[in-house]
Amino acid sequence: MNKYLDYQAEDFVVDESFQRWARGTAPEDQSFWEEWLRQNPQRRGEIEQAKDLLNSLQKRHTHITDAEIEREVEKLLVLTAEVPVRSLDSGRLFSDWLRIAASVLLLVGAGWGVWHLAAEPGRTTRTATLHSYTDLVGNSPVALIERFNQSEKFLTVKLPDGSTVRLGQDSRLSYPPVFAAARREVYLTGRGYFSVTKRPEQPFLVYANGLVTKVLGTSFTINAPEEAPNVVVSVHTGRVSVYPLYARGRAASQGFRPNALFLTPNQQAFFVRGDEQLTKKLIQEPTLLEIPKSKEQFVFENAPIEEVFQTLQRAYGVAISYDTDLLKNCYLTAPLEEESLFEKLDIICKTIGATYEVIETQIVVTGKGCPP
Repeated sequence: MNKYLDYQAEDFVVDESFQRWARGTAPEDQSFWEEWLRQNPQRRGEIEQAKDLLNSLQKRHTHITDAEIEREVEKLLVLTAEVPVRSLDSGRLFSDWLRIAASVLLLVGAGWGVWHLAAEPGRTTRTATLHSYTDLVGNSPVALIERFNQSEKFLTVKLPDGSTVRLGQDSRLSYPPVFAAARREVYLTGRGYFSVTKRPEQPFLVYANGLVTKVLGTSFTINAPEEAPNVVVSVHTGRVSVYPLYARGRAASQGFRPNALFLTPNQQAFFVRGDEQLTKKLIQEPTLLEIPKSKEQFVFENAPIEEVFQTLQRAYGVAISYDTDLLKNCYLTAPLEEESLFEKLDIICKTIGATYEVIETQIVVTGKGCPP
């Protein structure tokens, strides 16, 4: 009987004896709980709250989809990974994680408290109140604003810090009315183009289908459709780091930082959700980092091939690997103002008798060389 003295409302809800008594399905539990309340009248408030929660579970469990469950569990994992790491001998550590796990099971098993939507049919803006992991370690509930784009056109969302997100069709973005002082956190399902206001002291984190993208100030695109097996992050300007959400949880529990991939412009990360594989490569069509003031930047007149490749590397931020000694006698005369990067490379390699291939985030050029 004494084990219940430290219980909170959410602890009672996951207790089997309490559930049977509250639902009236086991008369043998009635005398126990009536006696417990008689001895602990100061706890009647938590008991009544727990009954209300259990009643909510029964009423709402048929109105939640698997996708909504996945989104809420993802939100839970974000802050459960931030529970302070303590000695494995600590009973409090076990208690914290037990309560968190029990509350996750509450969400998954019955869908309580996931979305309380206030929306009219056809509107793209919905306000959602959820009980997130911060509740589970003693803080107040988090109210999130949700924007959902049902149109074929991009929907531009302006965030509290001045950052903007262009949401693609059937895409959803959730964010708080005011960002926390330590970090800015948003949740994405679908496709979004982010232009983030630079605040080095307040990192910006996007959680999308199991992948975390962390930036200080930059522009990038995340493509994370709800049912897709992969998540793709493409960087346009600046620098971002990406890592799996579950890796963050494991790292936090073991006291180290998760391994992350760092992406620079014209690079993208591919995250395979099923096996948590994370790789990076060049985007399909690399773009100029800065539009040149004059197209003559790409007009070459008997230019050494080293100069040509260096020009391309600066313009696109892409590493080009080649044998400098082997190609030292190669020169190029060609106007390449209008072509894409790969079209430029096609012309260059055809001219000097070489070939190229893309290996992860670099371009490797091979050839027999040019006669002196």
